[in-house]
Parts: sequence; structure tokens; C-alpha cells
Amino acid sequence: MKLQKHILARLIVAVGLAAAALVLFFMSRSAINKIEESKEALSPAIAISIDRDVDSVLTRFKVEKSWIRKSSIKLANTTLHRIERRIAVPTENPTVQMNVALNAMAKRYGGRAVASENVKENAVTIHIELQGYVVQTIILKATPDVKRGGPKEGQPEA
Repeated sequence: MKLQKHILARLIVAVGLAAAALVLFFMSRSAINKIEESKEALSPAIAISIDRDVDSVLTRFKVEKSWIRKSSIKLANTTLHRIERRIAVPTENPTVQMNVALNAMAKRYGGRAVASENVKENAVTIHIELQGYVVQTIILKATPDVKRGGPKEGQPEA
């Protein structure tokens, strides 16, 4: 009789663990579905808003429009486009601080900015990721020939 109680207890524990495994499996499947649905929820309006915010960060760091070459690349299997900016900046421009500012901006949208440095080419590439998509790429190339423009009309020289 005592042997049957141990077998019964083990059987109950095994069935309980199997049920818990099934519950966890179905919960993970629903989490994957939610991630796929959120990718679909990434709207072009958010991408446009991020584009404006990137422009304002670049303005804050006094990046002149003449230094920027901007292009748009369609993302596969979506209606979205990735904006790529190639920017020739003066060697004294603070690229690390720009990365921090872009990361703070991306976090407001639930994203992040990931940077990598190419020392050989003297360039920093910053990717802004949002919901699994790279929506912006900013390539900062330090160029000694690039100088800030002269004073604007109506402003005295410093």
C-alpha cells in the first residue's frame, strides 16, 4: 500500500510538471505573436517623427545641412523606409555625445541607438533600432576639410 502511495505521488507531480510546461509553452507562443504584431504596428508616422527628431539632434550639434547626404532605403516585407544620412563632420565634432543624444531620443520611442566605430576610415555609424527594425542610419565621417560656414547675413563676425 505504501509503495502505491509513492507511485501515485510521483504520477501527480509528473502530471503537474507536464501541465506547467504546456502552460509555459503556450505563454511563450503568445509572447512571440505579440512581438510580431508590434512589428506590424510600427507606423510610417513614427518613422517620420523619429526623422524629425534626428534632424533636431543634428541641429543641436550644429551640423550644417550642406554636410549631409540623405537617402531612403525600403525595408524588406514592410511599408517602411530606412533613412540613411552620410555626414562629413569636422574632426572636433563630439560623435560620442551625438550617440548619447540619439540614444536618449530613441528611448522615448521604445528604441535604441547602436553605434560602431571604424577607426581605419575615421567614421562612426549609428543605427537607430525600433521594434526590431533599423529605421535610421547615421554615418559620421570625420573630415579635416570640413569647416563651419561663415556668419549668416545680418550677424557680425566673432
